[in-house]
Amino acid sequence: MDMVCRLGPAFLTKFLYFGGLVLPEARGLPPLTLDMKLARVLRQHATRLGCAVGYEWASPNC
Repeated sequence: MDMVCRLGPAFLTKFLYFGGLVLPEARGLPPLTLDMKLARVLRQHATRLGCAVGYEWASPNC
């Protein structure tokens, strides 16, 4: 497990994706792989939502 702690988001999500494929008891869609494009979209969405709700961490970006 120590190896997993040292992986970045892109490699960790790839690990989870392929791990989800080999588990026969896992149902539904496999985990998403986080790449730079997906991270950027998620960050923009979270910032817009944070601005709309009024969270302090989003205020410099509003």
